[in-house]
Amino acid sequence: MLDLSKGIFLEDRNILIRWGATRKQLWSLGNPVEYYKDDVSRVLWKNIIVLNGIKADMLVWLPEENDTLNNVSIYAAESESSGIWDKKWLVMMAEHLNKLIGKPFDYDDRIKNINEDIGIPMFTWKTGKITVSQTCDIRFTEGFWLDIYVDKNG
Repeated sequence: MLDLSKGIFLEDRNILIRWGATRKQLWSLGNPVEYYKDDVSRVLWKNIIVLNGIKADMLVWLPEENDTLNNVSIYAAESESSGIWDKKWLVMMAEHLNKLIGKPFDYDDRIKNINEDIGIPMFTWKTGKITVSQTCDIRFTEGFWLDIYVDKNG
């Protein structure tokens, strides 16, 4: 069973990125790198192992200095694939999360009716106060990732 209640565990670095951490704290954990040059609001961990054995990149955006962590975005590690543009990775993640968390209530019906625009269904999983959601952005290009966040209203 996957436990996300306290945060995201970087398995290869043996570090828990705790929900509620400040931007300053995040920059001191697990050797993150800049997403954009001289932009401290976006904290990026590259080529990490998370979610019970998945190689990925993880991005956090905290625009204000006093913001605290309540969500992360995880996508295919660019060293392993085409990164955020990797549809196959997102499909593999759906199968992986089904094993770890359980199938979303509408999984069996929706898997039969794949969204023709992007070629894969989007799903959302709930575990306690945590939501894991597949996300797609097709405004300018196709991008696929997982958003994991703490529900504000539990």
